[in-house]
Amino acid sequence: RQIITNVLNNAVKYTKNGSVILSVSGKTAANDSSEDILQLLVKVEDTGIGIKEEDIGKLFQKFERVDLEKNSTVEGTGLGLAITHSLLDLMGGRIEVESTYGKGSVFTVILPQKIVSREPVGDFHEKFRKSLQESNVYKEAFHAPEAKLLVVDDTHMNLTVVVNLLKKTQIQIDTASGGEKAIALTAATRYDIILMDQRMPEMDGTEAMRRIKAKESGINRETPFICLTADAVSGAREHYLAEGFTDYLMKPIDSAALEQMLIKYLPAEKVMLEKEKGLPENTERDRFSDGLREAGIDPVSGLRYCQNDMELYRSLLLEYTQNANDILQEIGRSYDTCDWHGYAISMHSLKSTSRMIGAEKLSEMAAYLEKESDVGHAERIRERHTEVMEFYRTLIRKLGVLLNTEVREKQSQHNVHTSALGRDQYNHDYDPETDMGEDEILEFFPQE
Repeated sequence: RQIITNVLNNAVKYTKNGSVILSVSGKTAANDSSEDILQLLVKVEDTGIGIKEEDIGKLFQKFERVDLEKNSTVEGTGLGLAITHSLLDLMGGRIEVESTYGKGSVFTVILPQKIVSREPVGDFHEKFRKSLQESNVYKEAFHAPEAKLLVVDDTHMNLTVVVNLLKKTQIQIDTASGGEKAIALTAATRYDIILMDQRMPEMDGTEAMRRIKAKESGINRETPFICLTADAVSGAREHYLAEGFTDYLMKPIDSAALEQMLIKYLPAEKVMLEKEKGLPENTERDRFSDGLREAGIDPVSGLRYCQNDMELYRSLLLEYTQNANDILQEIGRSYDTCDWHGYAISMHSLKSTSRMIGAEKLSEMAAYLEKESDVGHAERIRERHTEVMEFYRTLIRKLGVLLNTEVREKQSQHNVHTSALGRDQYNHDYDPETDMGEDEILEFFPQE
């Protein structure tokens, strides 16, 4: 599973357009002992940037990043394929790469697996169809029949989408197809939230918002304005906050993200939340929820990012914890060398992944450091760096104890020798006595 995940992650990172296709097949053959062996073939084909022929040999080296000029904005440590290669060595498999620079790549994993039984395990296609049907069942996260929302967008389809996404929440919705109509509506009605498209003809969203707020006797001067935008670049949120917006939502709008945004900014007395979904029941649910909150994580927020799928949420929490050591090394290396561009990239990653699991405080801390590193404010970074890193490490240790999986124990054993790679050189304030406790979850580096 780790091998497939690493190869897929690599393909997605470097594919901006087109597709990533995963195919799994196998063929049987008898080995010298006449035991049935399946040669499992996992192929990942992408239409990404491709790899130069002279760089293919570097792909499986630790910390090696090829074609740095083209890939300078791609996040990651460069360890995924090195770990994949080591795992395959341990399991008697191999990986093959075919690539055309500028057109795409094909990674093929060949892994021998012993057949322990030829008895059919069931109808996969039927189970898959049932799984899809169950996963597509939507349940609104809240009801707010007394709340009022204004949606402003010059594209009618976008208005239709928002209205239908929120239909079951019972919230009262008005729509406007432009800034002038929005100004007219806000003169007569007090709204709890206004969703404002940024790019509109004649009057953009920023100008419409400013005119509404500028009215001295206006009834919507203090109303939260949420910017609707397709701008996904780093610093977009900070830019729109500086313009006067309260927050922003990416387009196309995701239903879970929209609901979370409304819950965050609607008056609490007007919101009736549904019962927490996906968490284990009774004592186990309470213990897990309390543990996450003690660690600095809001499980309700994290679950909403996962469409209330508890299994997915647990897997994200585990992955977040496993990746912590690599991220700490990246941040420490950039900090020690005053590489503020690299530091900003690492903080952007920490900000987004922390928000995804519900670690809002850490996300806000990382956002601050990202903003300061973008403009090279070294002294402000140094003032907060140690505090933020200690908060991050503490969160990881608590989360590691809470998850308490066999994977964590095995990974800690394997990492005793190899996880210290570059630590003294790169982790500015790393303390082996406090940072390598038995509760730490580290990335798995197979023994050489």
